[in-house]
Amino acid sequence: MPLQQLQLIAMEPKPYAYRAQMETLIKACADGQWRSLAEFERALGYRYSQTGLSARVRDLRRGIAQFSEWTSEHVKDEQNHHFYRIVRRAPRN
Repeated sequence: MPLQQLQLIAMEPKPYAYRAQMETLIKACADGQWRSLAEFERALGYRYSQTGLSARVRDLRRGIAQFSEWTSEHVKDEQNHHFYRIVRRAPRN
């Protein structure tokens, strides 16, 4: 099959549901418990990839305006496993 024909059958990307993913993550996991990305993925019923969840956790840490009352924290254990938690951001004085 010629390359030109292959380009024509490329799939369209899925619409991105940033807000829904962020709201679902906060609703399910904002209890302050430390979790790995795999545990976040499992808690959300495998609807979102670990890559996408990692990006949302990072967005929370950076203080995205829509969700500025929430933040995330990150630690590594002795075996270099990464864990994250979502907590309400402390009020600023």
